[in-house]
Amino acid sequence: MFLDRNARRSKMQAVRVTGRRRHHKMRIVRKNTLQEAPELSFVLLDWGCRESFHTLEYLSNQIIAREKYEVIWVEYYDRQLSELADLIERYERHGLSSPIDTWIVLARPKGEIFRKHWMNNIGLLHSRGGIVVFMDSDAITSTTVVDTFFKEFENDPDVILYLEEIRTGDQSFYPFGYPNPKEIIPVASNLINGVPVGMRNFRSGLLADPSLIHCRNYGACFAARREDIIRVGGWDEHDDYSGYIAGPYEMSMRMEWIGKRERWNFGELLWHVPHPGNNGIDNFSGPHDGKGVSTTAMKILETRRTLPLVENPEIRALRETMFGPEAPMPVAKRPKSPPEREPTPTTPERSGHQYVPSYSRSLWNKDTFFLLSKMLQNIETRACGYEYPRAYVVGAYAAALAKQLNLPQDRTEAVYVAGAFGSADNIVRLGAAQADGNGSCGTVAQTLADLWDREPLLTVAKVGLMQREHFDGTGPMGVRSENIPLEARIVALAERLDELVNLRDGGNATIFHEAYRSILADSGKRFDPQIVDAFKECLEDMVCIHLRAQHDALPFMYPCFKYQPQAGSAQQQCGQFSIATVEVDRRTKYFAVPAWETSAPLIFSSYDLDQVTAYATPELLFCYHGFNIIACANRYFAIAHGELELDLVRFYEGDYNGRCFVSDSLRRVKRAALWVRLKQRLRGLMLWPARKVVRALVSSGKTTD
Repeated sequence: MFLDRNARRSKMQAVRVTGRRRHHKMRIVRKNTLQEAPELSFVLLDWGCRESFHTLEYLSNQIIAREKYEVIWVEYYDRQLSELADLIERYERHGLSSPIDTWIVLARPKGEIFRKHWMNNIGLLHSRGGIVVFMDSDAITSTTVVDTFFKEFENDPDVILYLEEIRTGDQSFYPFGYPNPKEIIPVASNLINGVPVGMRNFRSGLLADPSLIHCRNYGACFAARREDIIRVGGWDEHDDYSGYIAGPYEMSMRMEWIGKRERWNFGELLWHVPHPGNNGIDNFSGPHDGKGVSTTAMKILETRRTLPLVENPEIRALRETMFGPEAPMPVAKRPKSPPEREPTPTTPERSGHQYVPSYSRSLWNKDTFFLLSKMLQNIETRACGYEYPRAYVVGAYAAALAKQLNLPQDRTEAVYVAGAFGSADNIVRLGAAQADGNGSCGTVAQTLADLWDREPLLTVAKVGLMQREHFDGTGPMGVRSENIPLEARIVALAERLDELVNLRDGGNATIFHEAYRSILADSGKRFDPQIVDAFKECLEDMVCIHLRAQHDALPFMYPCFKYQPQAGSAQQQCGQFSIATVEVDRRTKYFAVPAWETSAPLIFSSYDLDQVTAYATPELLFCYHGFNIIACANRYFAIAHGELELDLVRFYEGDYNGRCFVSDSLRRVKRAALWVRLKQRLRGLMLWPARKVVRALVSSGKTTD
């Protein structure tokens, strides 16, 4: 057993506060008073450590009706944050359900060691749902997480359900900016080729395979039926479960001894980005094995104990009323899980791709449209009463749908601008209606397209003419089905989503669940079923855009590429290359010229602009033994994981320091990457005997710090 100095001090301090535990001044700031009880309860914890409360907002944007589940927030210390009050006020001001239904402050004194099991029991006692979920309170969830819980417990009432949490230590995600999970995948620390490292034996529990305790994140999300948790006496309030040495695995083993089945769903994942203190270093803790797992809890494997060492008196009273005073008898043999189809993991093919490319594919000047969009945003916020502008939002919704439909990047960028300019047309129509009463006037997009006959304004004009048409032909001009341009059908759905969920001053917004149902109901009527299907497949993209806009974190051209305004001239750029044009025999020839000084022969020319842009744009081909294989400038690059993009300037200046290989042969690049991985494996095998000796000395106490 490993028990460091902090752990011993933690245990002694925990013992000293036990006697005062029942007399603390707990207060209920907010209580769920709805007459109809929800079907599911979320219990989220804070012990003075949360600086972002995004999980509450993700749970408010689900495809399941909000009244079917409740959210309980439990704070350990005497801390009642104004940020939470402001969040509740903002939602309710716009006619939306509060993101917190029950808010409890235990008001424990500052400096006392926090006790997660105490907080969990308080949340359990105040829960009203038949299913109770104890989840990481700074996790990113999908829009289907509530739906997943309902389906899992409907299929197997005896399940103990866990969700894995995909984590990254990339500091670019701090402070929290509402990232898309697709942006986390390339830098995730517990994914191997796109598959969670704890995925093996997804039906096995700790009683069958105790080694799983160190490869799975048991603290990320635990769900069980409320009556089953009460049957085993709730969470153990023994002093050993103090600080971060606590978790659902203790509860899980006791529940397995009464016949429940531990199961992990890998079709539904949580996501976590770094913040200060998330590694638990220097935290006080109870006795553990040196890897953060309670040794007291793991003894349940041998003792077959079903009740806590220290049972909460209120939960004990509930248990005795519901099931009698006797402890549940352990089963003789753990029941087998029913045969089920394995969940689909994150696909390896998409694991290395960047959701937001670094560079634009099209060559039109983005800075002009950036300035126009800034002007639109000022008009929208002043004239239309939007709490946040919609130009960026509609453009981003439309671009996300275009990406889901696998449109080329240059078309996706044009769709983004068309969606943004839809706001300008709405403003013009509004002004015309106020002037002459009918709103009949030419659109801004059509006027600009007449003056400048090139992309993206051709797409903007096409969309502006047709985006009000309905798929079934009931629009103003009666155009129907495939006769409506695809770009117009995309922007039409994007605009409708924004109309429903955009927060407006003095007006009510539509909760995401109702907006989702409304759009699905218009499939085949107002909207193209193909676009609606794409919408269903990229709901996380939509929620990400929606939340970023609310928090002023939505940049221009997201998610088309990472826009950076060009200083000075408006020279056409493609990645790190400049595109020059030369007239040759009355034909335009395009040249890709490095935008930095280099002696390498990287100049490329062609009469086909697409060939030039393909040459200059880095393209990730696949992941290979810890390297990303990238094609660019007729060469192949192997860059070690952790580098999100190929920076040719850094490469030619030698900044990669051996973490990058280049060749005009794909085979040679793969061979170099494989050789590096083999050397790493061999080094690990050579050091393994030495590690065993060191561990033996440590366990025998023959070494010192």
